[in-house]
Amino acid sequence: MLAMALPLAALGCGDQREMEALRAELARTKTELSDAREEARLDQTRLQERLARLEARLGREGAAGERSVQEELSALKAELAKAASGEEKAALEKRIAAVETRVESVKTEAMDEARKGQGGGAVDEQRIAEMAAKKLAEEQAANAPTKNFDQAIARLSASEAEKQAVKDEILKSKKEILELLEVPTAEGRNFGEEVIDAFIASQMGAEGAQARLLNLFADLANTRVPGDADNRSYAQALEDIKKKNRQTIGRILSPDDQKKLDRAHADWTDFEGLEGDPFTDFYLQRLKKYQDANKK
Repeated sequence: MLAMALPLAALGCGDQREMEALRAELARTKTELSDAREEARLDQTRLQERLARLEARLGREGAAGERSVQEELSALKAELAKAASGEEKAALEKRIAAVETRVESVKTEAMDEARKGQGGGAVDEQRIAEMAAKKLAEEQAANAPTKNFDQAIARLSASEAEKQAVKDEILKSKKEILELLEVPTAEGRNFGEEVIDAFIASQMGAEGAQARLLNLFADLANTRVPGDADNRSYAQALEDIKKKNRQTIGRILSPDDQKKLDRAHADWTDFEGLEGDPFTDFYLQRLKKYQDANKK
């Protein structure tokens, strides 16, 4: 409009009403340009306000049975207030910073995607909130603890051959653990049977089952493995198997994939649902024996 109005004014039009109309149009054009500049100036402020509202909304989002990010932050800050030592506080502050960084990253991604969807124009706040909540839910699910091997291994960027090698190593370690626990003690005890039986009794809600488990763990720590060259206790020998498992898998997976596996479950020999798991058949055998012995 401004580009058209200036040449017309320069023609020296004699019609006063036309000149007034041109002046009015020029004034409106200047106002529009001023408003546009003001709109651009305030854009950053409005985005910051939206982000603040978005952060509040994110606190109300969350998958069923999981804490929202805001709840996670609140819990961490509560722990920080109770922390006694400097080390505890430093560790908690690091965790809080990590969660806050995660939230900011997700919000930024959501804003960018929403802008692209709008062709770079005005951003719909509801759309941003929905996209950010979805991203956080996906991230929480991808990092949620799980003992299911298939779920955990699917999160890794490793090749199929590497994933199979990890599975093989875990199965190998499980077999070694079961063989160790079945080595009879000097008194003829079979810790393999005793531990599984105690777990089954605990699952069934049997009276005294938890105390029995605790006593068994103490026995594992205090009983030497007969014939062991290093004179280790069952617990020490068990820990050595776990360390070897971690070292071997550490040579297969990248550091990033190792962290992902740790977030799923820190004890890699304890993953469940693997085909060929020696503990599965053993557990089912002991379960049947328990059920037969406790028929009503």
